[in-house]
Amino acid sequence: VGGSGVRVVGGTAFTLSPGNMYATRNHVHKVGYWKRTYQPALFWGGVNNTYTDNLLEDGPAMCIWGGGNVADGVECTFDGNTVTRCVTETCDQGSFHTCGQSGQAFINRGNVMRNGVFSHIQPGHGVITPARGLKPICSPITVGFYMDDEMSGWLVENNTFVDCQTAMLLGGGRDARVVGNTIESCGLGLHYDNRGMTWEHTTNCVAALAGLNRTLAGPAGAAYARKWPEMLKVAGYRPCDPVNDTVANNTYVVTPRFCDTTPITAASWGSVMNNNTDLSPTQNTSCPLNTTARGRPYIPCSFRVSVSRSDQPGAIFATITLQADRDDCFRVDGCSGTWGPSGRTCESTYKDTARLVVTTNGTVVGEGTCCVPSVQNSIVAWERTGC
Repeated sequence: VGGSGVRVVGGTAFTLSPGNMYATRNHVHKVGYWKRTYQPALFWGGVNNTYTDNLLEDGPAMCIWGGGNVADGVECTFDGNTVTRCVTETCDQGSFHTCGQSGQAFINRGNVMRNGVFSHIQPGHGVITPARGLKPICSPITVGFYMDDEMSGWLVENNTFVDCQTAMLLGGGRDARVVGNTIESCGLGLHYDNRGMTWEHTTNCVAALAGLNRTLAGPAGAAYARKWPEMLKVAGYRPCDPVNDTVANNTYVVTPRFCDTTPITAASWGSVMNNNTDLSPTQNTSCPLNTTARGRPYIPCSFRVSVSRSDQPGAIFATITLQADRDDCFRVDGCSGTWGPSGRTCESTYKDTARLVVTTNGTVVGEGTCCVPSVQNSIVAWERTGC
C-alpha cells in the first residue's frame, strides 16, 4: 500500500456521541510504500469503537496510530490484535502510538488494550547506522505500545511483547493501569517518566488542563464526570504529575530491566509499582553492589562472562575471559571513553563512551557497546573456568 491501510473513526468525543464502529479480523501489511511516515496500517479514533483480532505488520512507521491529538479516542477497545515488524525506519515512535498533545492528554478516557501481541519491534539498520557514513538524526527509541505526552487513563492488560527494543512507554500520564503483561527478550519492559513535572510542565501540561476544563464545561461534561470522577480531581491535585498509575503483576524474561523507574520513585509521584516478576531461568546474572568485606584472602580464578546487546536478541555480543576473585560476580555498570579499545573507538568516532563490565566491588574487567540509550548491554551468564 502506498500510504495508510484502514481508517476506522466514528463518534464525537466532545459530546460523547458513540461511533459504534468496529474493525475485526483484517490483515493489513506492507503499508507506507510511497509515504514512509505517519501512514499506519490502522488509523483509529472516536468514541466506543472496537478493534479486534487484526493482524498488522510490516510498516516503516507506526502500524496503529490515532486517538489523542489526531482523532481523539474515548472508550475504544483493542482486543486480540497482533502487531509485528513495525517502526523500522523511524525513531521515537511506537508500533501502537497515541499522543496527548493539543489538550487531549487528560480527556481520552476509558480506552483498553488487552490480549495483544507485539513482536519484532526494533529499529532498522538504516536508523541505527545511516547510509554513506551519516550520523543518526535522532535516538532510535522504538516501542511496542507508546502512550506519549501525558496520555492518561489507559488500561493495558494481558498483552505479550516479544523482541521489542522497549515494550511499553508511559510518558507522564496519570490514572493508567499497566497490569498482567508478559515481556520476553526485550531491551526494556517499560519506560516510565514524569515529563509533566519537568520539560512539559509549562507546555503540554498547560494545554492538557485547558482541554480538560473545556471538556468538563461542555455539553458532555456531566457525563464525563459520572463515568470518570477522577477527572474532577486533576486540576486540584498535582495536575502535572503522573499520579494514580498502577504498574503491577507484569512478568518479564530474558529482559535486562523491567522498568527504568524504581517503585520508590513511582511512589513519590503518587503511583504504585509492585509485583513485577523476572521469570528468567535461574543463572549467574545478578550482581549486587559489594557492601560487606569478604573476610578471607583474595583467591584468583578464571571466568568466562557472556554479554548481550538489546538490539540483537538472543545473540552474544561479547565473551570476556578474565581473572577475578573466586566468589566474584559481574554486572554492566557505568561508561568510560578511556578504559579500553571500545571506549576509545566510541570516543573518537561518536564522541561517546562505552559501557563497562565490572566485578562485585566495581573493578572494571571489560567493555560493551557505546553508551547510547537505544542499545543496552546485560550479562547473560558467567562461569568459573578454573582457580
